Order: sequence, then C-alpha cells, then structure tokens
Amino acid sequence: QQMSVLPDRHLTVAEGDVEVLYGSARLTCDRLTLFTDTHDVYAEGRVRLEDGDQVFRGEMLHYNFDTKKGRFLQGTLSSPPWHEHGRSVEHLAERVYRVTPGYLTSCELEPPHFRFAGRRAVVFADDKLARMRNVSLFVEQLPILYFPALTVADRQMPFFLIPGKNKQWGYFGLGGYRYEW
Repeated sequence: QQMSVLPDRHLTVAEGDVEVLYGSARLTCDRLTLFTDTHDVYAEGRVRLEDGDQVFRGEMLHYNFDTKKGRFLQGTLSSPPWHEHGRSVEHLAERVYRVTPGYLTSCELEPPHFRFAGRRAVVFADDKLARMRNVSLFVEQLPILYFPALTVADRQMPFFLIPGKNKQWGYFGLGGYRYEW
C-alpha cells in the first residue's frame, strides 16, 4: 500500500486497499488519483462507490464528489428496485443515470433470471422509473420479446408480464391485466 501527496499540485495518488470517505459517500478501489482542489477522482480496479441506498461497482471510475456526477466503465448500479449493468454507467444528475449498452433487471441474482437488454437506458431512481430504446426481454439466455421503446416502473401498472421457466412448459411469459370492480 502506497500513498503520495503533492500539495503544490493538489494531487493525491494511492495504491492498495484504498478507501475514501466524503460526506455520505464511501469509495473503495485498488488505485486512486484524487484532485484535492476540484474533488475529481479517477479510480481503477474493483471500484465500489456507496452513497445512500445506491451502490456502484465497476472497473474504472471518473467521479466528482461535489457534483456527484461521473462515469463507470464496465459498471453495475444497484438502486432499488433496479439493478443495471453496462459498458458505461453515467451519473447524469442527482439520481439520474444512463446505461449504454447494457441491461436492467429487478432480479437480485447474478446472473439475473430475466433482464431487459438494450442499447441505452435512462434510470430515474427517485421515481423508480427506467426508459429504454431497442430493448429485448431475455429469460435466462433466451430472447423472448423485442420493444423499440420501453418504460418500466415500480408501480401497480394495469398490464404485467411475468417471465418464467418450468419442466413442463420450458420458458414462458405470463401476461395479464389488473382491474378492480
């Protein structure tokens, strides 16, 4: 484990089991470069950023602790009820994220039983809402449905689709409509 501080250049470099606490955020990684004047951080290797109920994981990160904006490469974001994974996970604004290309799921398992995979998704964490383009619904490794555009929300929507698998039917999708008398 090594750490170098260059105060005249406003720079801190660390290697090893690095941990940074800043406000409500906790960042861990293998290698870190921190600009102390702007609070920009570049992190590599087993990067994990926790801030409130959100957990980001990835291989590389560029992030600003003040604006809370940044980008993960090969990143995963858990912001209940959604879990997103993509080549790039970008923090656009407070609790608004863009995942390109990648997938979105509410399944807790790794790998997930089902996922919506597409070229681009924008997730609004406070509204528990995600908008996607060019999306395919996968159950296990099997593509089931294609949607040119899709909005999913953690709400009681009138239509639902439940993907599944059993010995008798194999892979299936159970669809329905909720109504009240």
